[in-house]
Amino acid sequence: MHIINILMVTLNRLYLSLLTAALALPETSCIYDDLEPCEDEKAEFTIINDWNAAPEADPEGMAYLFYPESSVDPWRFDFAGREAGKVRLPEGRYSFIMFNDDTSSIEFIDGDHGSLSATTKEVTIGFDAQVGELRSSPDMMWADASKLVKLDINSVEYTTSEYDKRTELIHNSDMLMTIHPRQIIACYTLYINHIENLSGVACMKGLMSGLSSGINLNTNTRSEKTISVPFDLTRSSDSALIAKCLTFGIPELPVSNGNNIIIFFKLSDGNIIKYEFDKTEDIRNADDPLNVKLYIDSISLPYAPPIEGNSGFAPIVTEWTTVIVNY
Repeated sequence: MHIINILMVTLNRLYLSLLTAALALPETSCIYDDLEPCEDEKAEFTIINDWNAAPEADPEGMAYLFYPESSVDPWRFDFAGREAGKVRLPEGRYSFIMFNDDTSSIEFIDGDHGSLSATTKEVTIGFDAQVGELRSSPDMMWADASKLVKLDINSVEYTTSEYDKRTELIHNSDMLMTIHPRQIIACYTLYINHIENLSGVACMKGLMSGLSSGINLNTNTRSEKTISVPFDLTRSSDSALIAKCLTFGIPELPVSNGNNIIIFFKLSDGNIIKYEFDKTEDIRNADDPLNVKLYIDSISLPYAPPIEGNSGFAPIVTEWTTVIVNY
């Protein structure tokens, strides 16, 4: 019995020792992507988001990536909603990228020296559209980046947004880092009015050509590679259609490919009609290249028996009549 009492006392002491050690663990954990051990000495600072450049933004959450100067593996912090908060990092020099983490169609591509690009998957729409490579529409994105974040225990020093043409170095001894997320995805809204015989259309599909295939999140520059993006159309009245198409915008440097809108109509009698409209000047001369309104007025479709309903484009096509309109 005496031996049992000694054993119970020993076990109780061991339990209390383990409980004390567990309670002594730090509240924050190391989230470094690699398997290096966490360092005890880190500098704590607060990330503040200034949404003046995108007041209507509504992300479900934002990701904040800090790339150490000597590594391509980032420290990543995720905060829900529009606001950030406190983070802890080892002292050193970093490059920085932030973007919303609620995207589903975006594919991220790691580059050299901590660069990160966004693109989308290649897609098909069930027939040979003869417009080159097709890629899906991206999600809306808000982002920002800084080329340098220099951190020590007493201050945080960082360059202003890399997306601006002119950057400056900011020194903050209050351990505050203010960043300015902004919209980086282009939204094209298309209005098509005065369509004759729209009641005879069974289904339809649109494409926009001459668009950039992706974007560099470090510099907010568009890829020079051009692709086409499909989009859906919906009826806004008995003789009008409306569509919204999210894209990475047009390539950073001028390219020979124009920006055409191509619309396929499948009629109730099985005929398929293709219309093509040149919108290069409207897109490239828009006041706001990230929010562009496009208009097409007057399309005369051949008569087909009226039908009800509107579905996606039929996957099988036998032949179609091509009508090119220099609009």
